[in-house]
Amino acid sequence: MAAPKDIRPKIVLRSTGGTGVSYITTKNAQAHRVQGVTLMAKKSKIARNKQRAVMVERYAERRAELKRASVNPHLSADERASAMSALHSLPRDASPVRVRNRDAHDGRPRGFLRVAGISRVAFREAAHRGELPGITKSSW
Repeated sequence: MAAPKDIRPKIVLRSTGGTGVSYITTKNAQAHRVQGVTLMAKKSKIARNKQRAVMVERYAERRAELKRASVNPHLSADERASAMSALHSLPRDASPVRVRNRDAHDGRPRGFLRVAGISRVAFREAAHRGELPGITKSSW
């Protein structure tokens, strides 16, 4: 017996070599041009990151105090070990390294530029529109 034929259309997103234009193609159909489509990060990921930032703020003073105590050479080894175990017992999300830098516009986690607070993609688009003073497109 032959396998059932998949009749669903195949959708493929293709980029055209840095021109900023992507094509969405379907099987047995023409390519549809999509210009300026902005994809956004999952809202749950953005919300989780905000919760982590709040948690870091809440525990910042306590973490700093425990970290100082854990490396203080004037304390005994038992006191430093107890400070280290107390530090390890804090929630994982209280650590600042778990907060991810995200684009302010769409929450993109990769290609983040600290200077602007946005991703490289949003930076490039804003620069082309002339929204960033002093930023010009380079040419040589």
